[in-house]
Amino acid sequence: MRRWWSLMLLISLRAIHSSATCPEDYVEDFLKTDDEPITGKQHTVALILRLTSQGKALGDQWLAVSCAAVLAIAHSNQRDGRVVPEFATQAGEATLNMTVFDSKSDQHGSLSAYREANRYHRISAIVGPARSASTTVLSELCAVDYIPLISYWASAPELSSQRHQYFSRSFPTDEDTARTALRVLQSFGWKYVSVIHTNDVYGIGYRQVMGLHNSEYDIEIHRSVSYEFGVVESINKAVQALASPTEANGQGNIFFIIGFDTDVEAIVDAAWELGIAGPGYAWIGSDGVTPNAISMASQPERLARRMSGFLTYQLSPVFSDGFKRLSDLWSTLTPADCANPFFETPARVFREPPPEIAAFAYDAAAAAALALRAVPADSTCMRVRALEALRASDFSGASARFRFTNGTGDRSAYDLEWLVYNWV
Repeated sequence: MRRWWSLMLLISLRAIHSSATCPEDYVEDFLKTDDEPITGKQHTVALILRLTSQGKALGDQWLAVSCAAVLAIAHSNQRDGRVVPEFATQAGEATLNMTVFDSKSDQHGSLSAYREANRYHRISAIVGPARSASTTVLSELCAVDYIPLISYWASAPELSSQRHQYFSRSFPTDEDTARTALRVLQSFGWKYVSVIHTNDVYGIGYRQVMGLHNSEYDIEIHRSVSYEFGVVESINKAVQALASPTEANGQGNIFFIIGFDTDVEAIVDAAWELGIAGPGYAWIGSDGVTPNAISMASQPERLARRMSGFLTYQLSPVFSDGFKRLSDLWSTLTPADCANPFFETPARVFREPPPEIAAFAYDAAAAAALALRAVPADSTCMRVRALEALRASDFSGASARFRFTNGTGDRSAYDLEWLVYNWV
């Protein structure tokens, strides 16, 4: 009997779906809210931002990144083109409301934010989350619910698949980043590289791309180990495996970290204790290893000393005209410019240059805003039309010229630059 009931329900849902004028129409019956139906003049954008991890605040860098996303929505409403000139010139009557949530840097927090956003609002678009591991599950839900989602940091190649039809990103895929990393390693003359990576969709995807293309750059992956995000015991075990020599090549001395700033202290401490850091060893981190690693550390001065000479390879917008516009404006801002009901941005944040990731957060929110403004007010299928407008984006962003690759949701890497930083 239960099987017959399930089959009848499936047939019923398909019948509703096929009779709807737009695919998103039938979803609205299940996403009940107190809001009025979506129109071309009023939209609500959910910002799912990275503010905490494992119950701890991530500090000023991520407050600044989150502020940048809020600022872009405000600039769209004010028709303020000081960072993105198209805000002042593009036609469109739409006004954007925003609702802000903390992804908590994991899937559970991101899913909770998604539920809350859709419980109380009719969401036209979502900006965020940051991590690929948090984004993948939300992206699949957005494809079911026909809600465009654009992330500002999720780079896993898996998100380019057809299962993520409503996903876009302002940060390029690791299909581009990992291959460029191999080119950097080759330029240093390094032949054997050991890799330590998070056991999630980001770390696995980045490592897979390196494994597919390393021979093109005459590089051998000496050893590859994974660890669980945020689990010190798992990190210690992975670093211990790196320190163990192999029969073929002995112990490696060049290490590539595919991980996040929250795990860097544990990785570096374990490496020092095992004698595989310091003179005679080279460590290089992916774009997830940011200067925030030191400010978040339990012993920041010690970590800074131990990381002296470490390298970080990452995408950087600092030489773009858009980043200069954002930087020039940044020092003039006050906490009121990033006002929102969820978090406060302290004044000290604006006394430092904006973090580079802030440019990608600004552009993600700007792309969503410009897309919603581009949809005619009398359109049907508002979110479908918004996705079409989003994929057609081409504007002067805070990170560089902003456009996607061949109508997909992948940010074009053509206008972007990668840099190697030396931790000193």
